[in-house]
Amino acid sequence: MEAKLALNQKPESDGSNWSIPKIDLNVEVNELALAIGKLQYQDISLFLETQERFKTAARYRKYRPNMVEYKGHYREWWRFAYQSILEENIRRKNRNWSWKRMKAHRKLVHAYQKAWIQKQTEMNLGSEVKEIIERAENELDVFNLNVARQQGEMKIDRKGLTRLEDQPQGWTAWAYSWWGSSPHPKEPEHFELEGDIIAKLQQEMTPAEKQKLFDAIDYHGEPPPSYPESYIEKQIRLHLNNLVVTVEESLEWKFNELSINVEQRQAFRTL
Repeated sequence: MEAKLALNQKPESDGSNWSIPKIDLNVEVNELALAIGKLQYQDISLFLETQERFKTAARYRKYRPNMVEYKGHYREWWRFAYQSILEENIRRKNRNWSWKRMKAHRKLVHAYQKAWIQKQTEMNLGSEVKEIIERAENELDVFNLNVARQQGEMKIDRKGLTRLEDQPQGWTAWAYSWWGSSPHPKEPEHFELEGDIIAKLQQEMTPAEKQKLFDAIDYHGEPPPSYPESYIEKQIRLHLNNLVVTVEESLEWKFNELSINVEQRQAFRTL
């Protein structure tokens, strides 16, 4: 096996007129042989099939009846099959694009954000706040939960609230509340859950807050716009002279001269 890697960190100033990629990788393998036994082949096939079944079962698990026997329970199992197709393939498409559901989704995200702020800053939470948190964490996906929490952290910093880990504990908290509290505490800034969108957009975030939000949604910015359309940023070439795959006493595959050439143009993010 032979591999060659060439790196060009600054193609805009190397004088090559955009002819040298940033990454140029060449890999050449003379011969590669893979041999597995019958039992290994069966185990691999069974493992892949099992993973596919687990993936499918996870989607319909919430509709599955709580039983392991089929005999005498045909009605329940047929209802399970009917409900799975109806809910996941038919009703789900109509429900996802309904205005009522989108409005309820946004309302739940904002309610969770407000409840998250209370959870981070208040010692004793009411039952209603706990119910909102539990419901949101059961219904929302990880992406929406992460974004709502990051926005809640920004509001905590912006309002100057104190997190629980920074608040005095034990008898010091009692002394602080007795001697240091104000008779007229400052009302926290109120944001309407479904208020004026323009007012919310006008509320500008600081660079640090933007970076926190970008980290939460895994955003890394746009590609440099100055690259020529024809410039190839990454180029990977793999050449395999001989490839032999053998299943013990059953199958044998032989491949000659296999080549793979991958090129990426950063200007269009295409391969």
